[in-house]
Parts: sequence; C-alpha cells; structure tokens
Amino acid sequence: MYIFSAHDHGGVTREYFECCLAALPTFQLHGRYALFEGETDHLLPSTDSALLRSGVFYAIGKLMAHCLLNTGIAAYGLAKPFVQYMVTPIIDDITPFTIKPDDIPDLTFREALQIVRLNNLVCFNVRYPDQEIELLYLKSTHE
Repeated sequence: MYIFSAHDHGGVTREYFECCLAALPTFQLHGRYALFEGETDHLLPSTDSALLRSGVFYAIGKLMAHCLLNTGIAAYGLAKPFVQYMVTPIIDDITPFTIKPDDIPDLTFREALQIVRLNNLVCFNVRYPDQEIELLYLKSTHE
C-alpha cells in the first residue's frame, strides 16, 4: 500500500468561494427575496425589510470578507460606487464618485432623473417656517 502526500495550495478553497460569490447576485432567500437589485454590474443590496431584519446581510458580509481574504475578490456585479463606499474605512475619506443612471435600481426614479437632466432642470428647495412645509421646485435653466 502506497500513501502519496499532496500539497494543497488553496485551489479548492478559492474555487468554493468563487462559486459562492458567483451565485450571490441571483440568489433568492426562500425563493422570493432577492438579495440584490438592479442591473448586471450595477447591483445594490435589496432594501426589503424582511431581509434587513433576518440578518442575512451580516452573513453575506462575512462571506464576502472570507472571499476577499482567500481569493482577492469580494463581489461580482456590484455597483462601483457601492463597492467604493463599502471598502473605505473612514467615511470622510471617500473621494467623490460618479453615480450613473444604471446604478439606480428604481426605474421610476431613474426615468425622473433623466427627465430632469435632459431638460436642464435645477432643483430649488423653498422652506416656509410659519407653515412647516418644504417645497421642491424644478425650474428650467433655459429661461
């Protein structure tokens, strides 16, 4: 009987974590709660209250940390501004970044933002202290 020794250089561990990361963007908790929303390469964590209460994002954070340590990759398909925010240790040190329309998962808000941008509208915030109301006006810069 021969016993051969083999060296494991972490290939199986890296493959395991890569498979976990690749499955995250399309994974659904209990078949109905999507963990991430948005388009490919512009994904953001879901804001579903059931997911937030369940603690699943804490577990995903731990998985992503292990993946980063073992493979050097923390996530596939996430929006770049979100990744930059996530890896910056001090919030005040975040460099300004550009949010593209594709980074906004809410289609209604994205369309409204594009209308504002295409029509060169500027937002004015007017506060009426005696009436305790605050109004937002959109005005064209062409006038």
